[in-house]
Amino acid sequence: AIQGMHTAQACARLGQLVDSGNADGYTLHNNSFTLGGGWLKPGEQWTSIYSITLEAGKKYRLLAAGDNNVRNVDLRILNAKGIQVAIDGNHFSSASVDYTSTAGGRYTVQMRLQAANSTDAVCLSALMEHLGKRKR
Repeated sequence: AIQGMHTAQACARLGQLVDSGNADGYTLHNNSFTLGGGWLKPGEQWTSIYSITLEAGKKYRLLAAGDNNVRNVDLRILNAKGIQVAIDGNHFSSASVDYTSTAGGRYTVQMRLQAANSTDAVCLSALMEHLGKRKR
């Protein structure tokens, strides 16, 4: 596998989603974790990508994109009790989840590569927060 090439492809796709998020009023976190991902195998298994602390009442957008081999990537958010609170389970090569946290605390972001044109693929995720009324 040429993992660097696959990583660059996934980065390019994710970059387009981040730009779209910017146009919708979202931004990457300053001075904190915003990106994660992995070299995933297709299947039904969810992979925990990272844990994050979300603030109650704040709007977030989570994004996922894969390399050129990805046909279907899913993304979901679990609360501290492991209960799913948001999901993008559409059948696309990228995923987007808008979530307004009802309770502050730790959340887990999981990704699943359901379909790909190869046995492995790079899938990356980004966490964005809504700027609200603040100026960029």
